[in-house]
Amino acid sequence: MSEIISQHVYKVIILGDSYAGKTSFIKRYILNEFNKYRSYNPGQDFFTKSFSNFPDNNKRTIEIQDTVGQERYRSFTYGYFRNADACILAFSIADMISFENVKYWAVQLEQNSSDNIHKILIGCKSDVGYLRAVTYDEAIKMAVEFGMKYVETSAKTGDQVNEAMEMLLEEVFKRPSVRSIGLDAVQLERNADLMRAGDNCFCIQ
Repeated sequence: MSEIISQHVYKVIILGDSYAGKTSFIKRYILNEFNKYRSYNPGQDFFTKSFSNFPDNNKRTIEIQDTVGQERYRSFTYGYFRNADACILAFSIADMISFENVKYWAVQLEQNSSDNIHKILIGCKSDVGYLRAVTYDEAIKMAVEFGMKYVETSAKTGDQVNEAMEMLLEEVFKRPSVRSIGLDAVQLERNADLMRAGDNCFCIQ
């Protein structure tokens, strides 16, 4: 087995209205659990997941930061966006207001993050399609407007949750993280070359 020579920690943030399904999406991906009656605790939660089996033998860890209600007051500071490698923008397919507010969150992201941040738009709660308020075509149009891919997911059933994250991370892992650990600038560039040359596959450690 190849020795893990260093580690990249990638910061992933998630934006969207309260009750759009953000926390449920994260917990389904990280913990493979779903709680319909989750408690509400304002603040931030941190979730991590690690991956290995890369051409450069470096470990990859994602740190997903959940707002957990902070978005209700739209009181984000620059620190939430700082050093973010990727962003998940979320809305509920059964809630037109949460969809319309994606524009607000996308503008906030553009104003407070780097130009090359990776992002994806997810439509949550696809399991309640009978209550759909946002059409697939409307969501695709929004995604194209802000340069994102779009995936409809269900935290309740797990449908397309892993696929959405794999789609995002496939792009994220092609380059070193903003907050790479133990690597100087020269080594970062070498690792970037290795990532571009390799298959960029990954597996859960």
